[in-house]
Amino acid sequence: MLYDFVHACRNERPLVAFCFPPHVSTALCDKGQCVLGISTKPALTVLIVEDEGLTRTAIADHLRDAGFVVLEAESGEAALAKRDANGAIHVVFTDIRLGGKVNGWDVAEAFRAWNPDISVLYTSGNSIAPPRNVERSHFFEKPYAPEAIVEACRRLCDVGQQ
Repeated sequence: MLYDFVHACRNERPLVAFCFPPHVSTALCDKGQCVLGISTKPALTVLIVEDEGLTRTAIADHLRDAGFVVLEAESGEAALAKRDANGAIHVVFTDIRLGGKVNGWDVAEAFRAWNPDISVLYTSGNSIAPPRNVERSHFFEKPYAPEAIVEACRRLCDVGQQ
């Protein structure tokens, strides 16, 4: 019997819990509330900056399926607006060549100025010269395996939370 369902935010990250009456399992419950079979690890937020809509949607779906909260921006300018309008963003995954005046290098540098601890992943299908990699970042050449991006986000976020 489900006693209650809780959806709350802790540290600006969503938390979902199922609560059961105390008699369900005293071994798993603490003061009448317990979590069974779900992760209470807060979701991390990834901002995807990609001007190609199908590519952006595909990687966004993979990241959501992996449990990340995903924000999407179709340009560098849109990414900077999301920075100012949203709370915590943990990873920026940006294409380098974007439509508009702001490119992926600019996006990464602006986010690092805003939060020096933010993780950055770059991607491009074009040769990059000269590189302007932000410190503690990773580059993925297109086409990339979506699973590699998911794994990189997990790894970077684990390192950043230690």
